[in-house]
Amino acid sequence: MRGAGEETAEASGGLRRAASRVYAPRLDGSCSSETATPTSVSLRRRPAVITLAAVALASLLLSAGVASADWSSASTIDNSAGLFALACVSTTECVASDLADPSDIVVYNPSSPGSAQVDTHIEDLASSPLGIDALACSTATQCTVVDDNGQWTTLGLGAPGDPGSPAYLSLNDSNGSFSAACPGVNECVAMDGVGDEQTFNPLGPAATAAPVPLLPGAANAVSCTSTIQCTAVGAGGYEDTFDPQSPSADPQQIDTHGSLFSVDCPSRTFCDAVDNVGYQIAFAPTLFGANASAPVDIDGATTLESVACPTSSQCVAADDGGNIVTFDPSASGGQLSSNVNGSGNKLFAVVCPALMECVAVGEQNGGNAGTSVVGYGSTPSATSPPTIAGTAIAGGQLTESHGNWANQPGSYAYQWQSCDASGNNCQAIAGATGQTLNLTSADIGGTIRVSEAASNLIGASSALTSSATSVVAPNAQLAATQTHGKNATLILSCVGGSPCTLGVALTVVETLKGSTVIAVTAKAHKAHTHTETVAVGSENTTLAAEASGRVTMTLNSAGAKLLADRHSFTATLTITQQGGQSGMAAVASTTLHFTKPKSHRHKK
Repeated sequence: MRGAGEETAEASGGLRRAASRVYAPRLDGSCSSETATPTSVSLRRRPAVITLAAVALASLLLSAGVASADWSSASTIDNSAGLFALACVSTTECVASDLADPSDIVVYNPSSPGSAQVDTHIEDLASSPLGIDALACSTATQCTVVDDNGQWTTLGLGAPGDPGSPAYLSLNDSNGSFSAACPGVNECVAMDGVGDEQTFNPLGPAATAAPVPLLPGAANAVSCTSTIQCTAVGAGGYEDTFDPQSPSADPQQIDTHGSLFSVDCPSRTFCDAVDNVGYQIAFAPTLFGANASAPVDIDGATTLESVACPTSSQCVAADDGGNIVTFDPSASGGQLSSNVNGSGNKLFAVVCPALMECVAVGEQNGGNAGTSVVGYGSTPSATSPPTIAGTAIAGGQLTESHGNWANQPGSYAYQWQSCDASGNNCQAIAGATGQTLNLTSADIGGTIRVSEAASNLIGASSALTSSATSVVAPNAQLAATQTHGKNATLILSCVGGSPCTLGVALTVVETLKGSTVIAVTAKAHKAHTHTETVAVGSENTTLAAEASGRVTMTLNSAGAKLLADRHSFTATLTITQQGGQSGMAAVASTTLHFTKPKSHRHKK
């Protein structure tokens, strides 16, 4: 979650609880030597623990789509108060403080809340005169807490861990501490209720330097990407990015809608902040002022208490209505809000110990319980397939309508397929990946299907395929016919957006002797005769799309002889259109009657 080569950075943002302790929370009683990227956050007043798979952004985006998570039932891990501040040193170990005065510390495995009564040890930090505002862990075995009284301490937990009654050390700040971050083992940063900053060594001794004013109002949250770069946010929508080793004020107002309550910076060049009226603001922190995008409303005026961003394209926010809002900070929409803590039960903090897992804490039962819920993000799943609208005719257009999808997809991918007349043996149509398909003569005689895959921030679903259309019909039409002597006139039209290449044929079934049509009845010339279909005229023509044309056919020699000998006969007119799976498709078939014109003799 942090850039390569950077020291482990801890993000925490909060309002209300502060004092500082450092401890090594271990569920198994060991002192792990693993390299960890602990995450932490503290905000305002606290409550219930929830683990969700933080939605991973699919590459498409993807034009900004988001996903919900599948949640287990809530498990209570603190029976005395809701949970407020939170830090997670791994996906299996988190530490939270509750809203009691003085606060309790809860160490637990968020992935196994059922064993919380055994593995989770509730620590009563009785020496803290007020509640804990912030938790920040610089390593897997070292965490720091700050309290409402402007104090801090460093703790080490045994097996299962009991900090005893550690002495608090002063931050030399009478304004309390609202938030803290520890970017290094020997460096922590605390922000107070009037926007002042204090850098201190979590291993001691007590801080003696005076706090440095950075923000014009309360500093509600701070996030550090390294020991030399931190970003604080607070009242009035201000942020200030600074070097904690030599801090100086350069506040920038990036939000005019409300006060910024939380910030997370997954890299040196990107941060995202949320405010108390439902907006998120993505910005590029610098030591010389922020470059911020316009605030985006993602939660409809609801207070966003906390935000965590595993990457610059993937964030989750927790609000005071019990909702987790998943969003792409670079997008102007597409966010998804899921209630995971029960309506009206606040969430106070969210952190992401891994790309695909986040943990949130909040309150239930009117603030008298802290609970844990485990959730796993899901790609969209379909409850019904896509459908196709439009007429299956060459030159026509088909339009795909989305199937019904769970987990609210943000984007879709399409692939049209050409199938045989039975809807089988389907092949992808090259380049046909939009929501509409313009049919051509190549589709005549076959059927069409479309597959649809949906994506959200977790990823893409498997494709689901529609039913096949009816057989695609030719788009040529025979409008009218007329005969006169040896000539036949046809009025043809080509509808839709595809041209029509046509073949026109006139045939008769006649008795032949050899290859010659017998001009009298077959009975009179029975010997050496046979019946055969004889072509008496043909023509090829091409009509442009949306065009009509007149085609004049003249009887060939066989037809002319037949007309001369018979004076009249009936021929079958067949019109076919080039294209489709069979090469030629029938358009129309009718009969035409040819009559030899009467000669007119003038009387002398």
